[in-house]
Amino acid sequence: MSVDTADGSAGATTAVLIFGRGAMTRLADGRKTATVIGDDHEPSVDDELTAILPRGTARLPLQVKQCHRVPELSMLPQVAAAAGLELSAFTKCRTWSAYLTGLTQQEFPGPVCVLGVAATGDLEGELPPKAGPHRNASANPRHHRNRNPTRTHRRR
Repeated sequence: MSVDTADGSAGATTAVLIFGRGAMTRLADGRKTATVIGDDHEPSVDDELTAILPRGTARLPLQVKQCHRVPELSMLPQVAAAAGLELSAFTKCRTWSAYLTGLTQQEFPGPVCVLGVAATGDLEGELPPKAGPHRNASANPRHHRNRNPTRTHRRR
Protein backbone atom coordinates (compact mmCIF):
# COMPACT_ATOMS: atom_id res chain seq x y z
CA MET A 1 0.00 0.00 0.00
CA SER A 2 1.28 3.48 -0.82
CA VAL A 3 -0.22 6.97 -0.75
CA ASP A 4 -0.56 9.50 -3.55
CA THR A 5 -2.78 12.52 -4.00
CA ALA A 6 -5.27 13.24 -6.72
CA ASP A 7 -7.01 16.44 -7.65
CA GLY A 8 -10.72 16.28 -6.91
CA SER A 9 -13.38 18.61 -8.19
CA ALA A 10 -13.47 22.19 -6.85
CA GLY A 11 -9.69 22.16 -6.34
CA ALA A 12 -9.70 19.87 -3.31
CA THR A 13 -6.96 17.28 -2.85
CA THR A 14 -7.96 13.75 -1.91
CA ALA A 15 -5.52 11.20 -0.55
CA VAL A 16 -5.28 8.09 -2.69
CA LEU A 17 -4.23 4.83 -1.06
CA ILE A 18 -2.81 2.23 -3.44
CA PHE A 19 -3.56 -1.39 -2.52
CA GLY A 20 -3.16 -4.77 -4.14
CA ARG A 21 -6.06 -6.84 -5.44
CA GLY A 22 -6.51 -8.89 -2.25
CA ALA A 23 -6.51 -5.86 0.04
CA MET A 24 -9.04 -4.08 -2.21
CA THR A 25 -11.32 -7.11 -2.03
CA ARG A 26 -11.08 -7.19 1.77
CA LEU A 27 -11.67 -3.42 2.02
CA ALA A 28 -14.76 -3.67 -0.18
CA ASP A 29 -16.31 -6.51 1.81
CA GLY A 30 -15.38 -5.08 5.23
CA ARG A 31 -12.77 -7.65 6.28
CA LYS A 32 -9.92 -5.11 6.07
CA THR A 33 -10.72 -2.15 8.31
CA ALA A 34 -7.26 -0.78 9.13
CA THR A 35 -4.07 0.21 7.38
CA VAL A 36 -0.79 2.01 8.04
CA ILE A 37 0.38 5.15 6.23
CA GLY A 38 3.28 7.54 6.68
CA ASP A 39 2.71 10.22 9.33
CA ASP A 40 3.62 12.95 6.83
CA HIS A 41 0.12 12.75 5.28
CA GLU A 42 -1.59 14.06 8.45
CA PRO A 43 -4.95 12.29 8.06
CA SER A 44 -7.81 13.10 10.42
CA VAL A 45 -10.96 11.32 11.51
CA ASP A 46 -13.77 11.75 8.93
CA ASP A 47 -11.32 12.48 6.08
CA GLU A 48 -12.35 11.00 2.74
CA LEU A 49 -9.82 8.78 0.96
CA THR A 50 -9.85 6.73 -2.22
CA ALA A 51 -8.41 3.23 -2.44
CA ILE A 52 -7.19 2.23 -5.89
CA LEU A 53 -5.22 -0.54 -7.57
CA PRO A 54 -1.72 0.27 -8.88
CA ARG A 55 -3.08 0.73 -12.41
CA GLY A 56 -6.12 2.65 -11.12
CA THR A 57 -8.68 0.32 -12.71
CA ALA A 58 -10.79 -0.05 -9.56
CA ARG A 59 -11.67 2.61 -6.99
CA LEU A 60 -13.25 2.43 -3.54
CA PRO A 61 -14.23 5.49 -1.47
CA LEU A 62 -13.15 5.25 2.18
CA GLN A 63 -13.62 7.31 5.31
CA VAL A 64 -11.14 7.55 8.18
CA LYS A 65 -12.85 6.33 11.37
CA GLN A 66 -9.75 6.27 13.58
CA CYS A 67 -6.31 7.83 13.34
CA HIS A 68 -3.52 7.02 15.78
CA ARG A 69 0.05 8.26 15.49
CA VAL A 70 2.74 5.61 16.05
CA PRO A 71 6.24 6.96 16.81
CA GLU A 72 7.97 3.81 15.52
CA LEU A 73 6.80 0.65 13.75
CA SER A 74 7.75 -1.63 16.64
CA MET A 75 4.98 0.03 18.70
CA LEU A 76 2.28 -0.78 16.13
CA PRO A 77 0.85 -3.87 17.91
CA GLN A 78 0.46 -1.96 21.19
CA VAL A 79 -1.17 1.08 19.54
CA ALA A 80 -3.50 -1.15 17.50
CA ALA A 81 -4.54 -3.11 20.61
CA ALA A 82 -5.22 0.12 22.52
CA ALA A 83 -7.42 1.25 19.59
CA GLY A 84 -9.32 -2.06 19.61
CA LEU A 85 -7.87 -3.20 16.28
CA GLU A 86 -6.75 -6.79 15.82
CA LEU A 87 -4.09 -7.97 13.38
CA SER A 88 -6.80 -9.35 11.07
CA ALA A 89 -8.11 -5.79 10.54
CA PHE A 90 -4.80 -4.95 8.81
CA THR A 91 -3.64 -8.08 7.04
CA LYS A 92 -3.92 -11.79 6.33
CA CYS A 93 -0.51 -12.31 8.02
CA ARG A 94 -0.75 -14.63 11.00
CA THR A 95 1.71 -12.80 13.26
CA TRP A 96 2.55 -9.21 14.03
CA SER A 97 6.22 -9.93 13.37
CA ALA A 98 5.44 -11.07 9.80
CA TYR A 99 3.33 -7.96 9.19
CA LEU A 100 5.98 -5.66 10.67
CA THR A 101 8.63 -7.28 8.46
CA GLY A 102 6.56 -6.42 5.39
CA LEU A 103 6.02 -2.85 6.58
CA THR A 104 9.73 -2.43 7.26
CA GLN A 105 10.44 -3.31 3.62
CA GLN A 106 8.21 -0.39 2.53
CA GLU A 107 10.71 1.97 4.18
CA PHE A 108 8.43 4.45 5.90
CA PRO A 109 10.43 7.68 6.39
CA GLY A 110 9.56 8.05 10.08
CA PRO A 111 6.52 7.79 12.32
CA VAL A 112 3.37 6.22 10.89
CA CYS A 113 -0.37 6.48 11.42
CA VAL A 114 -2.75 3.62 12.06
CA LEU A 115 -5.97 4.31 10.21
CA GLY A 116 -9.28 2.64 10.95
CA VAL A 117 -11.24 2.92 7.70
CA ALA A 118 -14.65 2.02 6.32
CA ALA A 119 -15.92 1.91 2.75
CA THR A 120 -18.44 4.67 2.07
CA GLY A 121 -19.55 3.43 -1.33
CA ASP A 122 -19.35 0.57 -3.77
CA LEU A 123 -16.27 -0.64 -5.58
CA GLU A 124 -16.13 1.09 -8.96
CA GLY A 125 -14.42 -0.62 -11.87
CA GLU A 126 -13.26 -4.20 -12.04
CA LEU A 127 -10.63 -6.11 -10.14
CA PRO A 128 -8.23 -8.07 -12.35
CA PRO A 129 -8.51 -11.86 -12.24
CA LYS A 130 -6.87 -13.54 -9.31
CA ALA A 131 -3.34 -14.55 -10.22
CA GLY A 132 -2.10 -17.96 -9.26
CA PRO A 133 -0.38 -21.11 -10.39
CA HIS A 134 -3.60 -22.63 -11.75
CA ARG A 135 -4.85 -19.61 -13.64
CA ASN A 136 -5.61 -21.63 -16.79
CA ALA A 137 -6.31 -24.92 -15.06
CA SER A 138 -9.57 -26.76 -15.32
CA ALA A 139 -12.23 -25.83 -12.78
CA ASN A 140 -12.16 -29.43 -11.58
CA PRO A 141 -8.75 -30.22 -10.02
CA ARG A 142 -9.19 -33.94 -10.76
CA HIS A 143 -9.02 -33.29 -14.47
CA HIS A 144 -5.55 -31.80 -14.70
CA ARG A 145 -3.72 -32.97 -17.77
CA ASN A 146 -0.21 -34.23 -17.32
CA ARG A 147 0.09 -33.86 -13.55
CA ASN A 148 3.73 -34.89 -13.66
CA PRO A 149 5.36 -33.40 -16.75
CA THR A 150 8.52 -35.48 -16.34
CA ARG A 151 6.59 -38.73 -16.53
CA THR A 152 5.11 -39.99 -19.78
CA HIS A 153 2.33 -42.51 -20.11
CA ARG A 154 2.72 -45.28 -22.67
CA ARG A 155 0.10 -47.65 -23.87
CA ARG A 156 0.94 -51.31 -23.76
